[in-house]
Formats: sequence, structure tokens, C-alpha cells
Amino acid sequence: MSSPDPAARESLVRGGPVLFICGYALMVLLLGLRSRWLVRRLAAEQMFRKLIRFSRRMPFAQMFIPAWFVVGLLALGWGRAVYLMLGPLARWPIEFFGLFLGVLPGLLAWIGLWWASYPVDRALREQNLLNQLDGDLPIYAPPSFSDYFFSKLRMQVLFTAVPVFLIVALRDFGGWGLLKLGLIGPTEAGDAIASASAALIVFIISPEVLRRVLSTESLPNTELRQRLWAVVDRDGVRCRDVLLWRTHHTVGNAAVMGLVRWFRYVLLSDLLLESLADEQVVAVFAHEVGHVVHRHMIWFGVSLITLALAIGAASDVSELAAQRLGFSSSILDLVLPVLLVVIFLICFGFLSQRFERQADVHAARTMQAMNDSVAGDRTWVGPAGAAAFNSALLRVSDVNNIPPEIRGRFSGTLRQRIGFVFEWIGNLAGSWLHGTMGSRMRFISNLSSDPKLTDRFDRQMVWLRVGLVTLLLTCGGWTVFRLTRASQGETGAVSAMTIGDTAGR
Repeated sequence: MSSPDPAARESLVRGGPVLFICGYALMVLLLGLRSRWLVRRLAAEQMFRKLIRFSRRMPFAQMFIPAWFVVGLLALGWGRAVYLMLGPLARWPIEFFGLFLGVLPGLLAWIGLWWASYPVDRALREQNLLNQLDGDLPIYAPPSFSDYFFSKLRMQVLFTAVPVFLIVALRDFGGWGLLKLGLIGPTEAGDAIASASAALIVFIISPEVLRRVLSTESLPNTELRQRLWAVVDRDGVRCRDVLLWRTHHTVGNAAVMGLVRWFRYVLLSDLLLESLADEQVVAVFAHEVGHVVHRHMIWFGVSLITLALAIGAASDVSELAAQRLGFSSSILDLVLPVLLVVIFLICFGFLSQRFERQADVHAARTMQAMNDSVAGDRTWVGPAGAAAFNSALLRVSDVNNIPPEIRGRFSGTLRQRIGFVFEWIGNLAGSWLHGTMGSRMRFISNLSSDPKLTDRFDRQMVWLRVGLVTLLLTCGGWTVFRLTRASQGETGAVSAMTIGDTAGR
């Protein structure tokens, strides 16, 4: 880091960082007061609908946190304030402390949203008890605030923050060691090697850490576990264990994590196991195994690297084009980052949804092959497999109180239309990576009507991977070329300085 200049101290005097922190605090306070006011007036049916709207608009508050963080860095001097607060630590070749202090206000604001939304969440759970009885679902008392808090802390903060901080810490300390040993140089390429190595190591071992971050234990050896292992054996994949994921009965979901089999786990939540029939649990489990069969964790990594390199290449090309055309660099610096982030989110959301649908297809195929009335091993999605998997998706939707579709119409008064737009965007953000349950069920049902449709989808996924690899090689080649040119420029500058010093003497 460079030393703070007078403009940095002047920014602190003007109170930019204070305004940055107050923006988070004001958002959390207003949402907390609003949720408590709604709960106190819950007697009216209209207020119950307002509770639902409040809950569905919470993603906007979550999106405000990173957006305000960008404002704090670019306009309110938060980055310079962090440098000054670090003091002597800012001059260390270690970025871990700066990263932690820099994102701390955003993390606290995210945690504050749990306090703000807890009354509404509890009230909605209490109101849904009758619906759960009608749907033959198990009944549990709403979690206490402490259970709610620690469950959110494990799933929404520690699950992401722990691997990120491990990567940064390993890159800082490991990169410093590699630098001292002379294995890498103090260049941009050396930093990239250290970062990539740290990310790969953490990516491999993180499941062993995350299974302890989440509250998990080995699934008991029951008939259901034997059926699940039969799915694993049928697909020829290996995993370390199937884990019971304890969420205080607040989440009905499943997950798979692990790049290599020695650190690979499949997680099934307590609410999911107690709310779904065994066949539906097997269908959900087969979906998670489908991610392993198609190596989606590797392809997610490839997608992230490819999109990051593509964005870097697009930024370089845009800057070169702006220089040739005479555009203002200040306008480009303001518009380009926002545009690239939007493109990244759209592209990654599209890829994630395609991978989810491929896992859905795998699960439906598995359920089709396991159906007693079907002879042989089907290679396409049949009606029995589609029905079995869709029933599991519908049950998961009911358990988590997720509407299968984005409901509502753009009609009514101006206020109602604005409310619909906000709610629609909030629901869209919630289904960004997976798609809506309704769209996924329709897709599987459509495939089951004609075996050729399953073959066509398989070919589309092959071409999607070919396109990703082609884009990765192209953007990777550009990045290597740019780093090589930059390294040659640094070497040339050092040589020129040496020649100048010699001539002076």
C-alpha cells in the first residue's frame, strides 16, 4: 500500500467513512423498526400480506450492502480510512488484516439484517403452521433468536467467509515464503501464482473445514442410507460420507461439496429428511450426485476463472478503444465496472441454471431406472422418472414456503405496480442461480415427452463446455500476453534506471 496523502486525511475530516458506516446502520435500523411495527399490527389479514411483501423484498437490502460498499470505496474514502486505521500493519506485505477490517462494516450490516427480519420471519412461520398441517408436514416451533442467529451465521457468513479468509491468509503467508525461497518474483505474475495456488489448496480441503462450520454428523445407518449408497454405487462415484445437516428445522435442502473423493460430502438437512418421503429424498440425493457425475464443481471453477479473465480482457480492450476514440477516462472508470459486474452476474446465473438442469436430468434418469415398472437402464428422461423427481421438487418448495413461480401481475395503481416490480426483482434474485421450481418442473416434464429432447439437451451441454474451454484459452492467452508485456516493461524500466545511474557516476 502507498502512504496516505493529504487528500486522504481531508476525506476523513469531511466524514466520508462515517457516512459510509451510518448508511449501513440507518438501513438496519429502519428495517428493524418496520418489521416490528408490522408484527404488532398482525391482526388484520392485510398486514399478513404486508409481512410477505416485507420478506420478499429483503433481497434488496442484501443487494444494497455490496452496492454501498462500492460507494464507500469509490466516493467516501473508506479504503483510505482502513489504511489509516491499520497503522504500521498497512506497510506489511500481508493483506489479510486490511481485508478483514475493510469488509467488517458490510458483515455487521448483513448480520444486522437478521435482527431486522427476525420478527417477520417468526410471525410468518407461526402463520404457516396451519398450512403445514394441511400439507401433512411436520410441525416445529419457530426457532429462538439465538438458534436463528447462529444458523444464519453458519450458513450465510462463515460458510463463505472462512474459505475466503483462508485463501487470503494462505496467499499472504505462503506467497511470502515462496518469495523468500526465490520460487516466485515480486511481480504481478508471481502474485497471480500465489493466489491461484492458495485458492486451489483451500478449494480441495475446504469441505473438511465447512462440515465443522455447519452443524453436521454422519447419517445413521438405516434403510434410507443404504438406498442412497446404492445411488452412489450405481453412478460409480465416491464420496467420504452422507451427512445429516442440523439446521434447527429451518432449512429443507441438500448440498454436495468436495472436489476430490477424500473430501467429498453430501449433506441432507434435518427438515428435508423429516418432511419428504424416502423416494423423494432419493430423488433429491440423486440430483446432488448428478453434480458430482458431471463434475460441476470443477466446471464452476472453470466458469469463474473464464468469466474473470473475460472481464479483464474486456476491460483492457475497452480502455484501448477509449484511448483510440478519445473517450473520457473518468466516464469509462465509472460506467465500465458496473457494466462488467452486470454481465458477470447474468453469465454466471445462466451457467449455474444450466448446470442445475443437468443435475435435474440426471436425477430424473436415476428415478426412471429405479422404477420397478421399467426394464433396463433408460438413457433419457421418462414419465415415471419425471413424475418422481417433480414430486420431490414440489415437496421441497412446500417445505421451504417457496412459491413455484414468480406471482403477481403488473397492474393496478402506480404504487401497486412499483411494489410488483420490487417483488418480482426480489424473487428473481432468489432464483438467480437455480431458476424457479415451476420452470424446472416444466423442463423435466417436457423432456419426458420425447427421448430426442434429452439427447438434444446432452448435446447442448457438450457445446456449452466446448465454448467455455475455448473462451478460457482465448482470454487466458490474452492475460499471459499482457502480463508478459508488463513484466518486460518493468525490466526495461529497471535497466534504463541502471544505465542512467551509471552514466551519472
